[in-house]
Amino acid sequence: MQGATAIPAAQAPPNAGRRVGPLTLRLVIALALFPIVPGSTLAITVALDDALGSPVAGLDSPQLWMLLLAFGVTFISLFIWRACVVWTAGRLAGTVVATAVPIAQALLWQPLWSAGCVSEEILLLGQSVGITGVWVWLATWGWWGWGRLSPVVRRRIAMSDSARRVLLSLGTIPVVVGVYLIAFVFCEDVVSDMDGSEVIFGMLVCGIWGALLTAVICLAMTRSSVWYRGGVSVAIWALGGTAVALYGFPELDLDSTCAALAGVAGGAVAVVSWILVWRPVIERQEDTVRITALMSAAFLGCALTSPLSFELLTDKSPFLSSDWLSVVAIVLPMIFWGGWMMATMLTWRFRDVPHQERSSYSVHCRSCGYSLRGLYGTRCPECGDEPTLDQLLGGLLGVGDA
Repeated sequence: MQGATAIPAAQAPPNAGRRVGPLTLRLVIALALFPIVPGSTLAITVALDDALGSPVAGLDSPQLWMLLLAFGVTFISLFIWRACVVWTAGRLAGTVVATAVPIAQALLWQPLWSAGCVSEEILLLGQSVGITGVWVWLATWGWWGWGRLSPVVRRRIAMSDSARRVLLSLGTIPVVVGVYLIAFVFCEDVVSDMDGSEVIFGMLVCGIWGALLTAVICLAMTRSSVWYRGGVSVAIWALGGTAVALYGFPELDLDSTCAALAGVAGGAVAVVSWILVWRPVIERQEDTVRITALMSAAFLGCALTSPLSFELLTDKSPFLSSDWLSVVAIVLPMIFWGGWMMATMLTWRFRDVPHQERSSYSVHCRSCGYSLRGLYGTRCPECGDEPTLDQLLGGLLGVGDA
């Protein structure tokens, strides 16, 4: 139309990239805290010991480290995620009670049962680390629930279902470490004192080995599509079982056998908790279930066989260093654990989130949580924030946050 004035389009400044969303940023910070908090609290503990002498304020070094770790994980997590939580009186009271548990464990510093001097320290470390991981689970459940998220109007930053599951998965790491340490001390101090402990250990190892082999064979024989994977797995575990049978259980070191059984206990917790966290959003197809079970059997088999196999190799092989094999026996199950988690994420197929569930978050103000549904513009009548459509709908389109 003649005489009409064209409205110039808004131009972005040169080299202006899109910043990561607030929810994704918080997830990255939470992930970075896992190495940062233990490392920094350990450094502070050592510095205090050197400056003031041990014990510091009546706390031994391991106790002081676990106390600083509990304070660091809980209060930094509260600071990071406070804007994503709707703080009701019940939720606030539950958070206070849950936060007091790992701190009380570090202050009281009492083992679950009486053990030896070194074993008791390992047991106490396992208790503290495991309780810290349980706190992450309880906090995530208390703040956002365990099932599907429901839309909440008065939340400054909307929590996504995937981000919540990632937090639950992060909490699994200290829980598994704690279970491993507690199971190791239990096997070493409780089961080994029983009469015929070698027979008990042998029956446990053979029973676990037999269960894994049976699961792998049944899964591999069901359909030809997994025959190759099942055949390779059976061959590996059959060779490993033959090696253990030839060398015999009396030649196995007690620590190696306890580490093997503790590895299976920690691995079972890792497998079950990981699957429970992601199960509601996974398409449970037949092939996916079989492949997941095969990978889980391989992971648990590695956790069982690594300490036993490397102990046998140390005794029989003149070419391998015992220190090197001991490190590999500990590290290899951890590598398999991380590989198993990545492999499941690549194997699983996830359900599409319903449109109405995705859109429930996109029509709320980013700053104050006020509902913008029904408005003709993006300006919030509550706080005056006026985001662009890209910013407002970024989460709905999967480009803004996790």
